[in-house]
Amino acid sequence: MEKTTTRPPHPPISRFARNRPLNKLTCKTGLRENVIKEEVFEREIVLCQMLSKENKGKCGWGKCKDCGVIPLLIKLHKGQLLEDPAKIAKIKKRILK
Repeated sequence: MEKTTTRPPHPPISRFARNRPLNKLTCKTGLRENVIKEEVFEREIVLCQMLSKENKGKCGWGKCKDCGVIPLLIKLHKGQLLEDPAKIAKIKKRILK
């Protein structure tokens, strides 16, 4: 007797996405401070610093110079969207020194 497999259903649409058309969703949608707590922000920044130093500018996610973790953490904690590549590079350099 052959086993048949069924595909799992699509993941449920989040409450956020259900109430807004997808063409209106941008990286600035819902931008606000303290989506993550200060403690989580600080811990993740320290982890980035530690891994960058130990692994000479890279970690399991790739090279620090190309990474989006620090800008994402800033967006989620401080509510600031960093889009200018020069500004992102300057902040990464300051954090990962």
